[in-house]
Amino acid sequence: MSSAAPIDICISNWHRHLRGELPGGLDSILHEDCTFLSPIVFTPQQGREVTKLHLTAAGGTLGGTLTVGAVAVVS
Repeated sequence: MSSAAPIDICISNWHRHLRGELPGGLDSILHEDCTFLSPIVFTPQQGREVTKLHLTAAGGTLGGTLTVGAVAVVS
């Protein structure tokens, strides 16, 4: 069992997803009944599918290079 905090595991998995290295993609880290909260989208968005749409759009919009350890992620 990992001693890492759940948020650290989640962020690590998000970075793996951005690199295309997460088996199952966002489906593997999002609960089917999750709620997406954002200061941009003023109302809570319910469910995995709509959350995946927002996160995919954000990942594509933000672009740039993300450095995770010794690996650069370019989106």
